[in-house]
Amino acid sequence: MAAFMVGKSLKDRRQHKAIEELFDNADKNGNGRISVQEYVNIFSEHGITVDQEEVEKISQLANDAREVTKDEFIEYAKRSDFFKSQLDKTDGDSVAAKREAVAKAERAFRLFDKDNDGYITKEEFQKISKKLSREQIEAVFAKFDKDGDGVLSFEEFRKMLNKDHR
Repeated sequence: MAAFMVGKSLKDRRQHKAIEELFDNADKNGNGRISVQEYVNIFSEHGITVDQEEVEKISQLANDAREVTKDEFIEYAKRSDFFKSQLDKTDGDSVAAKREAVAKAERAFRLFDKDNDGYITKEEFQKISKKLSREQIEAVFAKFDKDGDGVLSFEEFRKMLNKDHR
């Protein structure tokens, strides 16, 4: 039972930290409040649509300027089913899962980008991908180097990792 409580407490602290980070990222001017629109943007920036019912719920919490404080935001997020579902890393469409995927892609990108210039060259790719032939690397670049500049940007690399061929 004690191990369960410790695990739950750790999960709660991580969730609280994740909620705070989302708020801090949305609070562009650093005034300790975000607007209803900034709340919606937290999700839309990750390709998630916020339905009208959720907008109405957060709007009821907002002051006359249609803003909520950090404390109000945190308390609301902890009890909102919609928000809790977005913190579920096992749901690939959640904000948490998408943020984690981007963080993993950034770490992998830094591993490949040996000279830290913000691009992966074919030579850098070859050093890490020792099992791929030169022809296979050429094929990767032909498919994912969308702007044809001979290097992979982070966005091109991320799309390659996600097999997002759009």
